[in-house]
Amino acid sequence: MKKTIIILLWFVFSACYIFLDLHSIDFISLRINIWVQMTITAFVLASTGAILQNMLQNPIADPWLLGVSGASSLGTVVVSLLQLTPILFWRTTGSLVGSICAISFLFFVAKGSFNFNVNRFILIGIGINSFCASLILFLQSLIAPNDFFTTLVRTSGYFVQRSFLELIILFMVLLLLTGYLHFRNKELKILSVGDELAASVGVPVHRIKIEVIMVCTITLAMVVSISGSIGFIGLATPHIVRLIFGEKEVLSMEILFSVSGILILSAAFLVRLLPEGTFVPIGSAMSLLGAPMFIYILIKNSRLSN
Repeated sequence: MKKTIIILLWFVFSACYIFLDLHSIDFISLRINIWVQMTITAFVLASTGAILQNMLQNPIADPWLLGVSGASSLGTVVVSLLQLTPILFWRTTGSLVGSICAISFLFFVAKGSFNFNVNRFILIGIGINSFCASLILFLQSLIAPNDFFTTLVRTSGYFVQRSFLELIILFMVLLLLTGYLHFRNKELKILSVGDELAASVGVPVHRIKIEVIMVCTITLAMVVSISGSIGFIGLATPHIVRLIFGEKEVLSMEILFSVSGILILSAAFLVRLLPEGTFVPIGSAMSLLGAPMFIYILIKNSRLSN
């Protein structure tokens, strides 16, 4: 019953976003184009967040907090500032290189082992995000001091009408992630109880973790290269799912799809309420919704540990 209500609510939010306050029939294709981007982007961020929280057994594990999103944004901004062509190819390449560098640095710190302190990893990831944001602003000031719009949309998320090829890339990312979640759902759930127990029932723990890192890195980089970096969806969505449905449904694709869609559409509605002509990236609005939840989770975990 709860699942049905959440899915219906997502349909209502989607219909309202596409058709509400529609000035002209010509805008329907534009809104559908943006709705597709937001829906796929939110699902990818939510799914990678849920997978990483499950694998690392940490409630604040998230690709944005691990620094992957920030490094991907740095790669896309560098390509955009250098005006490399074809822009889609180089932007995607830059995003992939950035995310791979971030993950490689984290594993260098961990000396190639998965037996690391997750909280330390997250703190390092926050440092990577801060460093990348500062480097983006520094490069922007040197290369294109009068064009900070590129930096803003790449670090805060931005949805405009995208080409058919860009939408195809997003659908390919969606297929890759849903396929992986479908075929590895059982193993990913078992990992949440601990590596030793998972290994005792025949789960190839090391191989699965390498797969998770690769899939999360690639899918996140592809999404960031098109939509920019949007924080907190990967953190907030799994916690909302746990709160409503319980731990067993945290990797349920239809629930992640619906809840993440509702979250990002809520941010889109918040932006739409602003006066006409005001520009606020979706990522900034999402931070207004997600940052309080992040603080709440930290406080809650601190109390539990004490």
